[in-house]
Order: sequence, then C-alpha cells, then structure tokens
Amino acid sequence: MKKNTQRIYILQSRPVTTLSDASLKDDILWTRAYGDEYWADATTPLFYDVMGKMLTDYVNHEGARIMGYKEITDTELLKLHKSRVYFNSWVLEKAFSYYPKFARSKELLNYFPLEDQERISKYPSIPHKTLLSQILVAIRDPDGMMHKTDKAYRKWAEIFMKKCESFDQTDLETLSNMELASLYEDIETSGIKHYQLIRYGMVSHSIATNLMIKSWLVKWLDDNDGSLYAGLISGLDDNKTVEMNIRFSDLAKILRETPDLLAKMNSINDLSSLNESDIDELISSNSEFKKEFDLFITDYGHRSNTREILYPRWREDKAYVLEVIKLLSFSDLDLRKKELESREHRLKTEKEVFHRIKKQKGGFFKAKIFGVVLNLAQTYLTFRENQRFYLDHLLFRQRLMLQEMGRRLLIKNIVDKTEDVFFLYEKELFNFFNVNTSRAELNENIPSLQDKILKRKKEFYRYRSSLPPKFLKNGIEFDDTVMEYGKNVIYGAAASPGIFHGVARVVESIEELSQLEDNEILITSNTDPAWTAVFSKVGGLITETGGILSHGAVISREYRIPAVTAVKGATEIFKTGEKLVVDGNEGVVYKEW
Repeated sequence: MKKNTQRIYILQSRPVTTLSDASLKDDILWTRAYGDEYWADATTPLFYDVMGKMLTDYVNHEGARIMGYKEITDTELLKLHKSRVYFNSWVLEKAFSYYPKFARSKELLNYFPLEDQERISKYPSIPHKTLLSQILVAIRDPDGMMHKTDKAYRKWAEIFMKKCESFDQTDLETLSNMELASLYEDIETSGIKHYQLIRYGMVSHSIATNLMIKSWLVKWLDDNDGSLYAGLISGLDDNKTVEMNIRFSDLAKILRETPDLLAKMNSINDLSSLNESDIDELISSNSEFKKEFDLFITDYGHRSNTREILYPRWREDKAYVLEVIKLLSFSDLDLRKKELESREHRLKTEKEVFHRIKKQKGGFFKAKIFGVVLNLAQTYLTFRENQRFYLDHLLFRQRLMLQEMGRRLLIKNIVDKTEDVFFLYEKELFNFFNVNTSRAELNENIPSLQDKILKRKKEFYRYRSSLPPKFLKNGIEFDDTVMEYGKNVIYGAAASPGIFHGVARVVESIEELSQLEDNEILITSNTDPAWTAVFSKVGGLITETGGILSHGAVISREYRIPAVTAVKGATEIFKTGEKLVVDGNEGVVYKEW
C-alpha cells in the first residue's frame, strides 16, 4: 500500500544569512539602525574600544543607574560586526518604554524589526517612572536637567579647549612611554564629561522635545508634510557645522574671484598628491586666501570626513580642504546669504505657527507650552550638532597619541605600519605601555597579534564601503523587507519636506563628491559634517541610513533640501544619471519613466 507523504515548506520573507562564528550566538537581537543615527562609520577595533567603552560605561550604565532604569544598568550595549557597530535592541526597548506613547514615532520604531514595532508602540505609558527618573536626575546629577545640560556642556567645552591648547604645545615624541600613557589617560578622563552630558542632551532632551514639537504640529496645525517643523528648526544660531560651511563658502568665493589661483588649482590633476609645503607654496600667491585658509585650519583642522580615528584630520590632510573649496568654487551660491534667508524663514514660520495656535481653543495656554518646548528643541538640535564639533577635538588628540604609540611599535617591529595600531584592541595596545607587563610575555604574543591585525584589516577594508544587514541574532543576519512597490516606487523615511525632480548622483565615498553637479540628487549611505559643505549644490538627498534627527536630515532641513532617509540599498537600487523624484513629504522616491 502506498504511503501518504506530507511535506512542510518553510517560507522566508527576508534574506537571512547564517554565520559560522560561534561567538556571534548570544541570543541578543542586535540592531545597526540606532548606530546609523550616531555611529554609522565603518569602525576599527581600537576606535570601537575608545568610544564604545564611554558609551557603555557613562551613557548607558551610569546614566541608567542615575535615572533608576534598573533593568539596563549592567547590560552589554555594543557589538562590532563586519566593521559596523550594533546596539543591543533590548536596552533600547527598555529605555523607550519610559517614553510616552506619542513619542514612540515610526522614526524610533525603525530601530526594531517590523514584527516588533507594533508591540513596542503599544507599551503602556509609565508616567510615574518617567517622573521619578527626572527627580532622580535632579538629585543625583543636576547637570542632566533639561534647562541645565546645554549650559553645563558649554562650560565643559570651554575648559576642555584650554586643555587642548596645552596639549598642542607638547612634543609627543619626547615623552617616555609612561608619560605618553599618562597623558592619554588625562585627555580621556577630561572627555568623560562630554559623554555624561550627551546621554541627556542627545539621547533624551533632543529626541523628546523634537518629537513633541513634531507631534503637536501635526495634531494642532495638520503639518503632515513636516514643512512647518522644518521651518522652525532651520536657521538656528551658533550651529558649528553651519558656521564651518559658511567659512568654506567664503573661501570658495575668494577662489572664484581670483582667476590666477583658480587656474593653478585647475591645472593640478590630483590635489591630494600635494604635501603641506606644496600647498603652502600654491596658496601663497594670494595673501587673502592664504590668511583665511590658515584660519580655517586653525578653527576646523580637528575635523574630518569621518568620526573613525584611523583617518587623518584636516590639519593632517589640507589637500582635502582644498578639494572641497575648489568644488564649491564652481557654484556661485553664497552660504552666508543663504543662512540669513534661513533665519528669516524661521522667524516668519515661528510667527505664523504661534498665530495659528493662539486662535485655537485654549490657544493661549497651548502657545505658552509650545514656546517653552520649541526653545528647548531648538537648543538641543544645536547641541546635537555642536557636541560633534567638540567630540572631534577630543578624538583628534586621542588619534595623535595613538599614532605616536603606533610609531613606537613600528620601530620595534611589533607592527608593519603605524596605522596597524588601530587594528588592536585597547587592552592589546596598552599592554606595551604598561610597566607591569612582562617583556617576555609580550614578545611571545607578537606573532599571533600580527596575524590578528592582518585578519582585522582584511575585514575592515572589505566592509568599509558596504552596509551589513540591519539586524543580527544568534549568528543570523537579516533585514526588514525593502518596501519597493513595482520597480518605480521606493519607500524610506520622510526626513526633510519638499519635492524635487532631478538626476541621481550615487556617491559611495567622500572622494567621489568632486563629481557632483549642481542640483543633482545625492545618493549615499550616510552623510557627515564634512559632506555638508557641498549641500549647497544638492537638489535632493537620499541616504541608506538615518532618521529625522540624523545629521543628513537636520542639514537638509537647514538648507531646505527634500530628503528621504532609511532607504535600504539606495546606492544599489539607483544609478547615476537616472531621473528621480524625491518626495520628502511622504518619504518616497519615484523613478521617472
């Protein structure tokens, strides 16, 4: 007799990759999405330790203890996977459970898989715990109170900059190993306050106040496309990134009005090939340009096109700054004038919004509350941009010391190149500068350490230009389904309002920015403060990562550029030269056909 056989078919709605490394199997759901807001760069092992321990110890663990978040006071926060930083989604979920329901926007829920988003959005509000956490902050860490954090940060920054001035007078090569390690510890300790304050200013104050403003504008004034919100948070005073862009624009204007110098620059095929003396000789032909260029390097030489400390800063790579200035010189846009227009637009929008709110039932009370929260939202958006400026100062000094350590390891044939130091973990590196470590033990471990460096470098350079899947659990990588309807409509997150028709320009690295033409749609993985100097040329923006408070979204609203973020695989879906429509109101990109 013939037996009946039944078959079970297992269907999969998203790509899944199983990884063989047993160390990855830890039953934790890791998300890259939160890292995309703050730490989207490809990351070396040393930088993972340098910044990762600060985020874990001071932003997460210490902050959780102060605020009474008992569940997450000692939980593992970060994982480095394929050179990208992943965050523990359970920690984020517990932290967001303290947020009121209206604040659990789709931008925050995007940090989690689609199947978990509805559950997290429906968590009951626990206002008594939220209130208690704020009382505990007021008692245990008054600088974390919303009306104090920004002032406390400015005070810390002023003190830290004086320490940087002292540091810059030090010849690192003359220090003994012990003195160098001691100086490193001193600078690192001085930077702890930065992390202690951003745990409030960025993680709490900025997100909470901006989501409140956004929610009220939709509820009270039907601001569904976000145009009122964008108008209220652009043209803000004392934004270090905007000020830097204006200085870039000023230099480009001088270059544009100096035909001889511009001709010399255009005659050089590759500005990056110039060393410092070549650059000095080139720009000395125009005293005004040289003066402003040198001042720019003094003020912004600690910055870079990436947070990752493997790469040189502008003080070390002046040719890059020249490349950006040259690129901007092809456009006659005056960012100083544009910023004044943005400020006037903000003041006009504020006047309109308050007028409309006051006309509503209970309008006087609504307007008072809205005004207080708007002021805080604007303050902490500026805080969000400016903290990066001072973090770059801290990281630049750390980079210089770590480079010096690498130079010393190179002399002793412990590494093959100075940059190899960035592929060690902190403990591995500082063993060589610890007087209590046995020389024999160190020498014995050098061959295996060199093998590890080689393996880590291969992984870093393999993955630095590509994004691994968004989620990781028990050794399995997966992404949410890309919401692509047909072949011509792709959905992301609405980041900056407006609609723009234009031609696509896919840019996978900062070096490719020189190919960008006026009013093209910039498509990239993520943007960085260094990129925003060229935003004046951009007609629209599409990024693979980020939400409404990501850097690209904030600057797009500043320059009123329609933007769609969180478009998975954007650099592959779209091709340079394609005609696209960027709908920043709905978070949709259309392919024209």
